[in-house]
Amino acid sequence: MSGVQIVSLKDTDLFKSLKVGKNILSNKVVYPPTTRLRALDDHTPSDLELEYYGERSKYPGSLLIAEATYISGTSWFQRKISACVEF
Repeated sequence: MSGVQIVSLKDTDLFKSLKVGKNILSNKVVYPPTTRLRALDDHTPSDLELEYYGERSKYPGSLLIAEATYISGTSWFQRKISACVEF
């Protein structure tokens, strides 16, 4: 055998709550950052992007890290920040 031991998830802490700052997450499952390329030409979130992340963050206690980003001194500006508040 390869040394990998299969463990039932019910016997782990995966589904136990966790406090992160002032927030209490209902489990330790995290949706990682992705690049869905659904933003508008000026890189602000489109309605499709807001719907996509809205569907994934609708459950209370969920942790979602939205969009990986490119390193740039102009990556964040007020219009983009305001749009991201939606999800």
